[in-house]
Amino acid sequence: MVPRTDRIYRDACRRSHQVLGTYLALWAWRKRVDCVVVHRDQLHPYLGITVRRKERLRWLAADIRYLFPYRQELYQGRGGGAGTLYLSRKKLPAGAFGPGKAMYDVDRIDLLAEQGLLAAMIERLPSERTMAQFVVSAVIGRARA
Repeated sequence: MVPRTDRIYRDACRRSHQVLGTYLALWAWRKRVDCVVVHRDQLHPYLGITVRRKERLRWLAADIRYLFPYRQELYQGRGGGAGTLYLSRKKLPAGAFGPGKAMYDVDRIDLLAEQGLLAAMIERLPSERTMAQFVVSAVIGRARA
């Protein structure tokens, strides 16, 4: 039986998401934080998404839930375009997100720290190939920070 095209695509996305999630988990460990903040300007080009954004972000969350069980997506502007994704291995504080909590990411990161959750924003996501090489190097003990 020949696999369906949509199934092949979903499996490829899952593998890519798991590479990203593992890389972000190692990055967070190295930075000694529990929450990774990824801006859409970094995330969307990595994922290669121009359409089906909500579906791909939902898939990403499902595929890396074992590494980052808590997430919060923030949206920008009146159009509600995706802004920043907060991925955390610890529960996100209730008072850091929600109505009336509009703020810059750097200020929210400070607020999270005040509430006991250390977070950091990743400034640049490397290519999937570079991430995979880093993850494999970490596994075999040859990773360089």
